[in-house]
Amino acid sequence: MEKKALDGEVISQEAISLDEAQQLKSIMQDFMTAYVQNQDKEVAEWLPQKLQASLGVSLEEAQAITQQLVATIKYNEESARSLAEAKSRGMTREAWVSKVIREDVQDLPEEEQKKRLAEVYAAFEEVNASVLGGENGAETVATGEELEETVALFDPETRSILRIDFSVVNDVRYYNGTVFKGFVKDVPVGVLSGGRYDKLLEKFGRKAGAIGFAVYLDALERMEDLRPFDVDVLLLYGEKEDLATVRMWARDLMQSGKSVQVQRAIPEDLRYQKLMKIEEGRLILLEEYA
Repeated sequence: MEKKALDGEVISQEAISLDEAQQLKSIMQDFMTAYVQNQDKEVAEWLPQKLQASLGVSLEEAQAITQQLVATIKYNEESARSLAEAKSRGMTREAWVSKVIREDVQDLPEEEQKKRLAEVYAAFEEVNASVLGGENGAETVATGEELEETVALFDPETRSILRIDFSVVNDVRYYNGTVFKGFVKDVPVGVLSGGRYDKLLEKFGRKAGAIGFAVYLDALERMEDLRPFDVDVLLLYGEKEDLATVRMWARDLMQSGKSVQVQRAIPEDLRYQKLMKIEEGRLILLEEYA
């Protein structure tokens, strides 16, 4: 139903009724069936008349809707074939998306290219190869070189989980160059955010590179409700144990990826996965929970 202003001008329109929605669904089902069974020309001849009769639109509007539907289906079919071929050659979906975006944007104006780049989300190697190519301009190449230098600082295991995301934008009045966010499993928002802020130092009369980040402890608190344990390993030691030996065992456990708490006695209400103890310099497992 249309709502009218006092002068009769239509100012809004409510959602279609259930009957209209069911009718439209029936039309779409008929269209999909006809499209699969017939050639494009036959569908283009059949569908406009049905749309015109069912929706009460003009023939020109029905023809325009038909063209859009046919074009959309063709594009989806071509994209599905392209992705399947890319995967058969060992290309990941992320790399394929980056490649498609690069091909789509290479002839667009610079501002449009930047908008499309915001859709890129992939590992650095895939982004660098398919988006930050040399023919995309000196500024883009410089961005690729800066990213490459930054990514090279990480070990291979960390690089494997890094993702380049051109949609990440921190405060542009504060940051310049690379900005970043950090995420942890089971927390739906970023727990770390930062970037380069060289220009901030310039305001204080000093020209130098600067980088920093903030960790959002309130976001990390969400993990506490999800973790079955407060700590992976509770490490106990007696008063006669050498503290250097205690530090050595604690460091070894932490380097293996475990969170460790070192205590002389078991704290109240502490949930631990493993209870271990150092006796005469040896590490002994006392308890373990799945």
